Amino acid sequence: MDSAGNLYGIDLVDDHLYTINPETGLGTAVGLLGIDLNYAQDIAYDRDGGVLYGCLYTGGGQGGLYTIDTSTGAATLLASVEMEIDALAIPYEVQYEIAATAAADGHGTVS
Repeated sequence: MDSAGNLYGIDLVDDHLYTINPETGLGTAVGLLGIDLNYAQDIAYDRDGGVLYGCLYTGGGQGGLYTIDTSTGAATLLASVEMEIDALAIPYEVQYEIAATAAADGHGTVS
């Protein structure tokens, strides 16, 4: 999921990138990835860099780290990997600002 709340997924059968409605679970095809996926895959969104990455595997020892265009679905190879990578995670930091006020009677509000 990107920082705007857009949720993405890939399909092993039709090799498309999808947007997924987080409330209904319905998927909408964005476009073809341009590779024939097989076995386990994973994608993760870099919220700081604004890039969707995928560890995508086609079988026979052919896999790689890809960027995926969220407007077209096209996957672009960054580095080949001679194995299947089943998990990809990109950490990010979330910061919140909290304001508190207190009344004279010791009660107050937090927002």
